Amino acid sequence: MAELVADRLIYNSATNRPTQAGSYTMMLPGMSVCGNGIGTVKVDKAGNVVWNGTLADGTSVSQATTLSKQGRWPLYASVYGGTGEVISWMQFSSQPDSDLTGQTIWIKPASRAAYYPLGTTNGRGVQLGRCGSLQRRGPTQWNGPPASWCLVEADWGNR
Repeated sequence: MAELVADRLIYNSATNRPTQAGSYTMMLPGMSVCGNGIGTVKVDKAGNVVWNGTLADGTSVSQATTLSKQGRWPLYASVYGGTGEVISWMQFSSQPDSDLTGQTIWIKPASRAAYYPLGTTNGRGVQLGRCGSLQRRGPTQWNGPPASWCLVEADWGNR
């Protein structure tokens, strides 16, 4: 039996604003050497969530949905002409390294694409960890993401 999860929209901008309202950035790890995807998430004062991003292979994704009372939202995007998808339950939480977490399943079929031409393993998708942080305004300088987020390499070559 499949489990059905349904949440009522409890937020409204006049009397019950979500504590998660704000703009977030997020990273969507790639499956190999082709880099990572990136995205933005905006939660408005009425609990509406808008997600826009680019997967590691350059595919654009977007979605509009609502936030549950538990601080979760269902991430879903149909990609590659309906033959693939990105799906997850996202969770807002205040953690030292991330305000936004979830495990994403990215399903990509084999194709003649430049990146990931063989698609994902077994056609069942690949679970990709992902995280994000609230964009905070203020006079402090941002020193980059926590070390647990990524590895940056630079090759300046011989000049």
